[in-house]
Amino acid sequence: MAQNVVTISAGSLVETANLGVMKAGDTGVGNISMGALTATSGNFSQASDNTLNVTASGTVNAASLVLTSGNGTTSVKYSYIIHQNSQTVNQQWRVGTYGTDNYVIGDYTAGIVPLTITKGTGAVTFYGAVSVGALTATLGAFTPATYSGASNRIIDWSRTGLAVSGTLGYDDVVGVMYVGTVTSHGFAIRSNNTNQLMFTSAGAATFTSSVQSTTHKVTSAAGYISSDGSTGYTGTVTTASLVGKTLTIKDGIITGFA
Repeated sequence: MAQNVVTISAGSLVETANLGVMKAGDTGVGNISMGALTATSGNFSQASDNTLNVTASGTVNAASLVLTSGNGTTSVKYSYIIHQNSQTVNQQWRVGTYGTDNYVIGDYTAGIVPLTITKGTGAVTFYGAVSVGALTATLGAFTPATYSGASNRIIDWSRTGLAVSGTLGYDDVVGVMYVGTVTSHGFAIRSNNTNQLMFTSAGAATFTSSVQSTTHKVTSAAGYISSDGSTGYTGTVTTASLVGKTLTIKDGIITGFA
């Protein structure tokens, strides 16, 4: 059996004919134990699959790989792992801290940072569009950054290019939640995948089917039929008397119908 010797040359650990880590066919080589290893740069290189394992064999011990940038006082804040596919056009990803204290996943080849996790807050920022499958949660909470004024948008959604956009938010002036469009477009409420209540951009509302209710209070309308069969300007209108009528509603009150 060929003798295996660990040779460190110019900061590299390289497997050659009889030098390096255990090769196929060798047995009983054992483990390599070493103290601090200092080098300006280093490579683990071999023609077959290459794996670096960090193992804590104790039942209460942790296995970790520590990358440190800085001297305890000052740091340039570059501490990352490079994932690279060596090919005609290389693809390189850098994962870790990259010039800031935030944690990033960076597409170094494209020069973009698709994901950033902000230190201290855990806030996650995506560079581009996010596509997801089914989401399951027991409870989720979205809150606006501020609660001042009439427009505190919590969730926005839009068509590609933002030409048509909607929002869900909180109106702190009136004290209500709101949902609708933020561009000059109408808004609809659906059931069975069909628009049932539609609002134009000017605010006019249209029901696409019949409106049902037990009673309506009429404060100013001529020609209505009251529950007792009489006509006049005040009284209660039954549902039956509204069939086939066109209603005028203002502030939640029927002000006229014909």
